[in-house]
Amino acid sequence: EGAFCDCSGLTSVTFPEGLTSIGERAFSWCSGLTSVTFPEGLTSIGDFAFYECKALRALELSQTTLNSIGSAAFYRCSGLTSVTFPEGLASIGEEAFHECEALRALTFPEGLTSIGAHAFHRCMLLTSVDLSQTTLTSIASSVFSWCSGLTSVTFPEGLTSIGTRAFQYCRRLTSLTFPEGLNSIGDYAFYKCNSLRALTFPEGLNSIGDNAFQGCAQLTALTFPEGLTIIGVEAFVECFGLTTIL
Repeated sequence: EGAFCDCSGLTSVTFPEGLTSIGERAFSWCSGLTSVTFPEGLTSIGDFAFYECKALRALELSQTTLNSIGSAAFYRCSGLTSVTFPEGLASIGEEAFHECEALRALTFPEGLTSIGAHAFHRCMLLTSVDLSQTTLTSIASSVFSWCSGLTSVTFPEGLTSIGTRAFQYCRRLTSLTFPEGLNSIGDYAFYKCNSLRALTFPEGLNSIGDNAFQGCAQLTALTFPEGLTIIGVEAFVECFGLTTIL
């Protein structure tokens, strides 16, 4: 743990081929680190491993056998513009890429089963998220909240729930296509997504949480399924442009 923590003069790291894991806080606060070459046999990156390595520009992980990325592993790596994930990646921890403000687009691999809360919170230049190949069944709270540049999201077919504040303040989202198996949308999930225009909810949807679409001021039309049983408190309050409900 913390092997090279706060080595601010460090600019590059090349790991040996036999390395399988990078421990907690191993390179935290290495503010001058611009490039890292990861070995093929790498399976895990620990919590806070590259915390606030603000000069890192790109992460090429596709050649590794990486299975897990720990909590806050790349927290506030504000210079990071791109990440390429490997096919075997199963989990991304809470706050793993929190405030990586320069990230532009993300495509997630087929084997991914979990993304922790706040994992991509405030990635404000992020424009697109493709989750379609993953096996995610839920999106945790605040995963993409305050991604104010986000214009498109592609959900996986197996998704059943969208968590609290998952996409709040994603102000450039104009449309959403929900998968048929979606059962619940959490409180404040799309709060102040004020570029959304029209929404058609899938047949399997059972509940829409409190304030879920509050302040979606340009929303004009809503189509609800027959099986919907719960619409939460103020779920569509301040949707001033709403003209059609079916």
